[in-house]
Amino acid sequence: FGAWTYTQEQADLRTGGDEARAWGAYMLAERPIGPFAGADTTLFLRAGISDGRTGDFAGSWTGGLLMDGVLPGRPSSAASIGLRQAFLSDPARDADRAAGTPLVASEFGLEAVLADAVTDWLSVKGSVQFVPDPGADPERDVVVVFGLRLEVSL
Repeated sequence: FGAWTYTQEQADLRTGGDEARAWGAYMLAERPIGPFAGADTTLFLRAGISDGRTGDFAGSWTGGLLMDGVLPGRPSSAASIGLRQAFLSDPARDADRAAGTPLVASEFGLEAVLADAVTDWLSVKGSVQFVPDPGADPERDVVVVFGLRLEVSL
């Protein structure tokens, strides 16, 4: 469990110029479920909320599976797949509706990740995300996002 806040106030989406302190909370739960396809597998759930006044999203959740040791001979390798949903804040939906772009209540996505420690100080993580309704706008085309992250441990 955790919580966060910004030290400086942000623009409040509900008012014309007022500011508010952004805040949020989150949680992560994991449960090992044993071997699956030859890999140690963990079920996970992440969820979070925010104030809903200072940003477009008021909350989200992600659920999925994490599998360790998925590449033969690579015990540090891992793969995960997750489904997520992010909920738009009411002020964001109201503003978009007033601008003539009515949005749905939430955005869905599916993400797959493959990671491995290349050396004792370098890890590589690749990901692909499928977002059928980016920005919760049903009029937008499907988006596929590819990512690559390098992590260096000093």
